[in-house]
Amino acid sequence: MQRIKGPAEAKFLDYREKTESEDEEEFKSAQSVTTIESNELIQPDQPPLKKEVVVVPARYPSASEIVQRKEDIEYDVDSLAQLETQLEEKRLEIIEMEKLREELKARIFLKRWAISKLRSFPDELLSVIFELYMQCGENMDPWLLMQICRQWRSAAVHTRRLWSKIMLGSYNRDPEVRRYKGYEVCHSPKLLRNAISRTAKGPIDMMFELYPYCKRSDDDEVKTRALASLQELVDVLQETKCYARIRTLEVNQAWDDIVLGLNFQGINFRVLKQATLYSSFPTVLQGIQTTAQRLKVLRMQGSSNVRLEWDLSQLASLRELDLSA
Repeated sequence: MQRIKGPAEAKFLDYREKTESEDEEEFKSAQSVTTIESNELIQPDQPPLKKEVVVVPARYPSASEIVQRKEDIEYDVDSLAQLETQLEEKRLEIIEMEKLREELKARIFLKRWAISKLRSFPDELLSVIFELYMQCGENMDPWLLMQICRQWRSAAVHTRRLWSKIMLGSYNRDPEVRRYKGYEVCHSPKLLRNAISRTAKGPIDMMFELYPYCKRSDDDEVKTRALASLQELVDVLQETKCYARIRTLEVNQAWDDIVLGLNFQGINFRVLKQATLYSSFPTVLQGIQTTAQRLKVLRMQGSSNVRLEWDLSQLASLRELDLSA
């Protein structure tokens, strides 16, 4: 027996049928929009769209609609894969273009350098320019000048003021570090000999970087290794007789066990004008007192517990004495 529908139920069924019809039209519309945009994305002659519109119906799709959606998703996945392939090809092209760009830059630089008036400058003028360059800051590096061309390398090597600052560096310093605060770092006897030779018997500004050697440790092996490393550098100073060419001397804080174990010989600071050092460096202090006749500035750090019995009449040129605690 067929049930008779009431007015309210009939109205509800009409509304549901209308809603399903609208959802279906909306789904078909969204599907067509998505398909069109996907087709445009993979067209090589057209740029991809900036924005893709995806409409999700309010109700859960039917079984047939799910099948259709899955087919649409697979299509989009294939389109995305094709687009990724195209992008990878473009990336490879960009990499090749960047390599070509760098090659062209290098060629342009060399061609410009070939006709540059700087190449006509005599070495004497280049030396003056290099010295002014080094005065621009402690980060200026003469090794960069030597990489420009053979002429600049030759001029830089023979400009001894570029190499006048030498630092006896720590044995555990990075070997790639050549410069530190304007000083050429020498952490091995070979580097120190080469640095001294580049000064061409001119004045030297010397810095002893002792702090890394002086970290307190109860390990006797560490102390022995640190002392041996430093002694090798000190022996080079004696071997090359460069004490007499040290114009300024700076020694940072030292560890007494290390400093007292160093064997200094042949100290002669006859051209020393300024010294800043830790006061527990007795051998160097004695050398300054007896040989530094031209010393004008003497600064000693941590001197509060040190008794100095000096005859200042031997330092007639001394103008500034700083004994800081």
